[in-house]
Amino acid sequence: MVITTNHFIWTCCFHSKENDINGEWIAAEVPGAVQLDYARHHKWPDYWYGDEFRNYEWMENQYWTYRTTFTRPLLNKSERYLIHLGGVDYACLVRVNGVVLADHEGYATPVTIDVTTVLQDENCLDITLRPIPKAYPEPVDRGQAAESCKPTCSYGWDWHPRLVPIGLWKECVGHKASASFFSQAELRYDLQTVDSHYKAVCYSELAIDGESEGLVIHWTLESPDGAFIFDKIGTVQEARKWVSTLEQPELWWPRDQGSQACYKSCWKLSDSNGHVLDRREQQVGFRRVRLVMNGGAWDKPDVFPKSRSDAPITLEINGRRLFGMGSNLVPSEIFPGLVTDEREQQLVDSAFQAGFNLLRLWGGAGIHRDAFYERCDELGILVWQEFPLACNNYPDSPEYLDILQQEAVSMIRQLRGHPSIALWCGGNELFNAWSGMDDQSHALRLLNSLAFAEDKNTPFLPTAPVVGMGHGPYACVDTASGEDVLSLFSRSTHTAYTEFAVPGPAAVSTLKSFIPQDELWPPRIGTAWETHHGIGALPSIAVDSWLMHATIDSFFGTSQNLDELVAHGQILQSIGLQHIFEESRRQWPACSMAMNWCFNEPWPSAANNSLLSWPHEEKPALQAVAQACRASLLSARVRKLKWTTGEQFMCECFAINHSAETTDFGLVDLVLCIGAKEIPLLSWQAGALQAGTNKIGPHGSVCLPPDTPKQFTLHIRSACNSDYNNSYTFFCEPKIVDENGSRELNA
Repeated sequence: MVITTNHFIWTCCFHSKENDINGEWIAAEVPGAVQLDYARHHKWPDYWYGDEFRNYEWMENQYWTYRTTFTRPLLNKSERYLIHLGGVDYACLVRVNGVVLADHEGYATPVTIDVTTVLQDENCLDITLRPIPKAYPEPVDRGQAAESCKPTCSYGWDWHPRLVPIGLWKECVGHKASASFFSQAELRYDLQTVDSHYKAVCYSELAIDGESEGLVIHWTLESPDGAFIFDKIGTVQEARKWVSTLEQPELWWPRDQGSQACYKSCWKLSDSNGHVLDRREQQVGFRRVRLVMNGGAWDKPDVFPKSRSDAPITLEINGRRLFGMGSNLVPSEIFPGLVTDEREQQLVDSAFQAGFNLLRLWGGAGIHRDAFYERCDELGILVWQEFPLACNNYPDSPEYLDILQQEAVSMIRQLRGHPSIALWCGGNELFNAWSGMDDQSHALRLLNSLAFAEDKNTPFLPTAPVVGMGHGPYACVDTASGEDVLSLFSRSTHTAYTEFAVPGPAAVSTLKSFIPQDELWPPRIGTAWETHHGIGALPSIAVDSWLMHATIDSFFGTSQNLDELVAHGQILQSIGLQHIFEESRRQWPACSMAMNWCFNEPWPSAANNSLLSWPHEEKPALQAVAQACRASLLSARVRKLKWTTGEQFMCECFAINHSAETTDFGLVDLVLCIGAKEIPLLSWQAGALQAGTNKIGPHGSVCLPPDTPKQFTLHIRSACNSDYNNSYTFFCEPKIVDENGSRELNA
């Protein structure tokens, strides 16, 4: 049992050789990063301003040593002193008083070291971090991360600069502990169906560090209302065999489907005299999660020669299928040591406000802090957790597979007790040409086997996308074909859209905080607009990605200043994302997921596909997405954004009920607003709609009059409950004819 905790005072230095620690010692902060310590000591400008991040490039090739000193703690004969490293980024050597006690590699795996036998009256703890791992010295790109489990994004991405952290990203503390304590104390369960109801078969998973002979285990389980379900006492050997059955437990549900009921499991380890040596608590949410075939998926392909059907990608929780609405998460900071529990909770809270029930923790990032998963448990947000692989061809070498196994097992054991964990995934875009992996790649076969061995009741997906799923597009208008997202998605038939995007610029005040004044207008190559991913971030999409200046001007006309450009860009992002989320939901049950790319960003991007600007500033698109992700709503399918006067405007009505209860939409009216005029299109008796279903309504159309303004709106309204109402913005151009007045030029 932890009796006292020592929080150390740190210094750090860099050096060119691992064992030659002779640099300048400066004050250091843990959690943190050595780059931040060095910049703070030398009073550098903020790394996120302009192109200041370039000054950090040399640091990734150095050794860095953290050092602290501490006095020998008072220990009795039955106590030990432990050093606990919560998170290392990325590989290190640990010495106490010059004695090497650990040689560690891994981002997600914590390290606990017993230093009792090497303690002196005054002690020196050194943690030497090695230079960042690189699969090859040149070129300097994300492929350098392909032989390690370090977060890939920090090697450079279209929203992340090349700035690779080195440091202790979680707390490193000293613990005074009992001679024997829990290294694992966990309630595991199988949720089984019996006569149309569930029962939970609970069992214990225990490991003791130290001697276990003569020790006593006390295990209790409390219901959500505080009542004791069972109370067991026995030896360690007996406790490892305990099995208890809980009939009809209260279930944990995702948001909008039921309550987030959690039980409390408590473990105590005592000696023969009744002295408590260690204690562990665990929140337990009983739920069954499966990944099942989408509606109609078994019917495809429907002609010979046959191939396999699309992969299952519908989440089924406690026997109920649901539509997954959410987003892809990337790191909240370039330096993970800056992320606090409060920031993690704030991130989940914003996802909840957006109406999301699912978050994909993208494989190019790292594992989150405990507070993130705990908040997801509380709010009923499901987590799609990926292992640390993204957009690379990861090798089959024994060295890589060993570290991958260590990191994967550590991640699973840390997270599997959270009811929010709904899906394990090998990583991002591994079956695509730029990665070149497939089902037979040893890394993915290993991850599948580990997920089954450690958490067999949670589904595993090798990567995203797999056959049937879609990634992209990443613009409001496809720059090659000129087709907008309304048209693209309304004719798409994918089982899930797990990445799609419409970019938008950051707020003007945000842009002014990191772009020098003389570079603000107009946006151009060679300025902070480029280094902060507003221009030239992904030229395969467009040269002006992610600002998409030309696309913005094509809808609104030429922007005269920065304020106009930002306002128009944010409006377009809001409009596009609203339509994509709703169109995905209209395709239920053939389609079962919609997750935009991406939710947040790790540093200030001039323009990005994110819904939150760094550090946590909501873009207007977040509220538009929240409207589209209401559990129950009325929706209209319109197959393009831009129209022409005199053209027949057409739309289709839908009622969507993805809640857990029957919803009555009543009488529905569809109205087109053109300037001050309202043009009724249709009335539809939508009526009551069962939980988890869609209803298709009638079509409406009207010829757009000559006085239609550049922007007009469509409203779909319920007579009985305005909470289901919806509205959409569209664009219009006047019909242009040739000089003889006989031929349309822009139809």
